[in-house]
Amino acid sequence: MHYTLDKVVFIWFWLMIIYFVGFFYRVSLFIKNYKSYKENNCESIPTVLLFFIWFIGFGLSELLEYKSKKEVQEFLKDNLTSYSVTLNGKMTTNTETIILELQKIKNITPHNSHSINEITIMIENKENKKMKLILGRDSDRKNEYWIYLPKYRHTSINEIGRIKTSIFD
Repeated sequence: MHYTLDKVVFIWFWLMIIYFVGFFYRVSLFIKNYKSYKENNCESIPTVLLFFIWFIGFGLSELLEYKSKKEVQEFLKDNLTSYSVTLNGKMTTNTETIILELQKIKNITPHNSHSINEITIMIENKENKKMKLILGRDSDRKNEYWIYLPKYRHTSINEIGRIKTSIFD
């Protein structure tokens, strides 16, 4: 399900770029030939279609981010002692603390910043299932980390949530 949604969002992104190019081309024709377009009144359909596609695409994008966050939360719901965690390829001893912090994932209002200093976290549960997460430290708030799920194309570049913690300092 998530892979299909990821592909749909990816295709939507490129369709929007193609549509914008076509839309601006049509606007340039409209400006050149104002009188003939005024008589035909044919610009409203592409404009309505543009906003409809835009609305649907962003809704699907938000849905994928929401479902990905739920997937991470579902994976992290087991007993804290049933996980092993590696940070940037190195085993860690404070597994329980890291899992507790990752369980606090939530949406935090953006504030004109970006993620820096990425940390790769590999989590393995008692059933040998693995999940890879990327944490990026916020450029303004040093105790805020953006969480990415590289399993999907969309959520490898768009955050699924954030946590506030100082355990990665």
